[in-house]
Amino acid sequence: MMGNYKFPSLKKAYMAPGHNSAMIDEDGRYYLVYHQRFEGDTEYHEPRVHQMFLNEAGWLVAAPFAVSGENAEVESHSDVKEIAGTWYLLNHGTDISATIHSAEAATLKKDGTLLLKDGTKGTCIISAGTGYVTISLNGATYKGVVGTMNDEAGNPVRFLSAAGDNNETIWAVFYLE
Repeated sequence: MMGNYKFPSLKKAYMAPGHNSAMIDEDGRYYLVYHQRFEGDTEYHEPRVHQMFLNEAGWLVAAPFAVSGENAEVESHSDVKEIAGTWYLLNHGTDISATIHSAEAATLKKDGTLLLKDGTKGTCIISAGTGYVTISLNGATYKGVVGTMNDEAGNPVRFLSAAGDNNETIWAVFYLE
């Protein structure tokens, strides 16, 4: 579900998520509990809890930031126009290595076209009236959810988390302030 990654709001890259446990809380919400190491901090680690959601295909996807007292919420949208703008897109890939995957600016246009910084084009579709999204990118189809939460620096964000038919996971973040 995740590898080594960095978003613009994080001071350090997050690395080596490990010893994962999944649980369903009394409130019926899904959570992923694990420990996280950080770039340049050798063996130092901290526990993390990420909320998870079921995508339209029934697969679990994890919110991109740890929850701390609040819950991430899936948002219902009628059209992709409602979430258009500059997102920071991160593909976790499938590698098991020290490589840090950094989020890169991507533009989601009101017509559903997704433009990456390197010129790659994709599409984004929202299942009307739901928080379900489908992204087509580089020949793969990713199914996920769009929602809101705070990042670990306290910034309110809209997030996208999706699992691909290529065994890759993508996260995207839109900073609301």
